[in-house]
Amino acid sequence: IIKNGNKILEGPITNVEFENVSFGYGKSLSLRNVSLSFKLGQMTALVGPTGSGKTTLVHMIPRFYEAMSGKILINGVDIKEYDIESLRKKIAIVSQDTQIMNTTIRDNITYGMENSATDSKLDEVAKKAQIYDFIKSLSAGYDTRVGDKGVRLSGGEKQRICIARALLRKPDIFIFDEATSSLDMDTELRIQKAIEDHTKNHTVVVIAHRLSTIKNADRIIVLENGNISEDGEFDALIRRQGRFNFYWQFQVID
Repeated sequence: IIKNGNKILEGPITNVEFENVSFGYGKSLSLRNVSLSFKLGQMTALVGPTGSGKTTLVHMIPRFYEAMSGKILINGVDIKEYDIESLRKKIAIVSQDTQIMNTTIRDNITYGMENSATDSKLDEVAKKAQIYDFIKSLSAGYDTRVGDKGVRLSGGEKQRICIARALLRKPDIFIFDEATSSLDMDTELRIQKAIEDHTKNHTVVVIAHRLSTIKNADRIIVLENGNISEDGEFDALIRRQGRFNFYWQFQVID
């Protein structure tokens, strides 16, 4: 059971810091004494093989998982002190496991919003998420019903609607966990450009399947077996001829 804090998280999140954080079940650790920080205005990419701890790490920021040891600090305060609802309002997560409700496209994009959004605002985020042309091709547009779990949509269309939802919320922290895995490379790169444009005023964390999409990240962290094996900018990691360079040769990490 995760115990709620009583401190309301107000103002912008400027820094998220992991201090010697470990997590696991029993004797099996998926994260081992990880120390790193995510800063406002930066895009950080997490790469590594399946089971290396990438998703576990990002899910600890909204407290879906609790650290076994170590601390996670937001703006210098232990996240355990924050009210969970106020914390999660500041974070948007888009994963490959899309959450689509049996309602309209409009309701799916605006899900979780306290206020209604104008069509012009929906158009703005739909264009950035590369879903605008598809929506406008439908006779009912934003009021098109998508069916149970979005059965009337393709995997890529579901992902783009979820990306539009995240962009509309304008959270302090964007987390994209293989959020474009069902898209073709051209569409993925165009969405990545839209995500990069948000980096100036937000903190962006990306878990990428295709490494070509994170070439422009401010920082790339390589996770292997719950440990950070490499950390740096793209060019520096390539010159190092280490694990990231090895993965880069294949472009895709399984």
